[in-house]
Amino acid sequence: MLMTLFYRVPLLEVFRRWWINVLRFRVLSLKFNVCKSHCMIIGKIYKTKISPMLMGNQLVEWCDCIKYLGVYLVSSSDIKFDINPVKRCFYAACNSIFSHSSGLDEIALLTLQESIPII
Repeated sequence: MLMTLFYRVPLLEVFRRWWINVLRFRVLSLKFNVCKSHCMIIGKIYKTKISPMLMGNQLVEWCDCIKYLGVYLVSSSDIKFDINPVKRCFYAACNSIFSHSSGLDEIALLTLQESIPII
């Protein structure tokens, strides 16, 4: 569950809306896994330290960076995405292929290198 706070909505209003949603989910018998839930602030107040949020009787963690669908969302004044971990994994995979291609023909290796997209 990804929760964001925007600076235009008063913090008390955000918590009120969140609590109403929690009550709705209790009526629908939906349960959230607190270990997989995180909170993040995006907006002018992203550097503000906020007291811990409870879901049921467990703490929901406040994070500066959340991995969502393979992309990292970063807390800042605007919404930002960090693709450096994805690029790092891609280049690690390419280096692994090239290190194991010592017996490969030079033309085949050159074709393989040219087929790698530029990120």
